[in-house]
Amino acid sequence: MDCRNRRGLREQLGTNGVCFLMSAGRALFGVVVLLVSIGCNKGKNSSPDASLPDPRTVSHFIDEIPVAETSKYSDGTPWMNPELIVSRDGVLVTFGRATARKVPVSGVVPMLLSSPATNWPYGRVVRLSESGILASAQDASENRKTRTLLQQELQSLGIRVEPGPPPG
Repeated sequence: MDCRNRRGLREQLGTNGVCFLMSAGRALFGVVVLLVSIGCNKGKNSSPDASLPDPRTVSHFIDEIPVAETSKYSDGTPWMNPELIVSRDGVLVTFGRATARKVPVSGVVPMLLSSPATNWPYGRVVRLSESGILASAQDASENRKTRTLLQQELQSLGIRVEPGPPPG
């Protein structure tokens, strides 16, 4: 298959001839817009959660939440920033000592972007790990893929990702 395009990145995957062509900037913008709109639509179809404000723009989030400060969390103190645990049926999201909420992968970024600055005492950093509860080796593989994609997406938004405890 011929994969020509005047603009964007070109990547040939395997021998099947599947090509993905897109500009990195447009791709990032599209992902952010898609995820924020999915998060907003989910809120309209389900019962609204008064504890979460309307999603803010990425630039507002970056302006409001400072860069991560390793010195605030590297001394073994309990983790107070958002913690994400990837499982086969979604992501468990915990803010500090609050009760964890399971959300679909597509809802993680909108939830983080809409959380108040008080949920980010260490700055723009999350702890990300995989669930150790697995029904099959396929689950482990899917969790790893999801964790990797989520990590890349968070990093593209300027959020540092620290590894959580290993799946056990």
